[in-house]
Amino acid sequence: MSAALEHLDALEAPNKFAILGDMFELGTDSASEHLRIAEHADALNLDSLLLVGNAFSVTKTEGKRFNTFEALVEFLKSNPISGPGTLLIKASRGMALERLVDHLYQGLSPAIRGPSARRRCCGPSVARSQLVTGLALLFPIIKLA
Repeated sequence: MSAALEHLDALEAPNKFAILGDMFELGTDSASEHLRIAEHADALNLDSLLLVGNAFSVTKTEGKRFNTFEALVEFLKSNPISGPGTLLIKASRGMALERLVDHLYQGLSPAIRGPSARRRCCGPSVARSQLVTGLALLFPIIKLA
């Protein structure tokens, strides 16, 4: 997750957003690792940091924290992320944050959401539901028009 955050930080983009979900299978290091990542993200120049999951929700950081996916979705309905900008979505596969992609897509303005929006955001060969499918996509970053 640190590498993904560093990549986002290094990008030349007008606005940078990150949605980070819990990292599973960290064992006894879970609390300290979640705090380390949250503090790392806080130190970056992000326009918005949203943290979701039981482990991230108890960290003391500047980012907005949510216990559940549903709470995050409710927040995004009234506080949509809009472009131009770049959005990083990263979590353990078990968090299933790919569910966010359709919520985010619906939050885009109709002009951006048109038939070619997926190609502008993700490239022609990436389906919206494939953006955040785990470790294979180390940098699942969406460019918002």
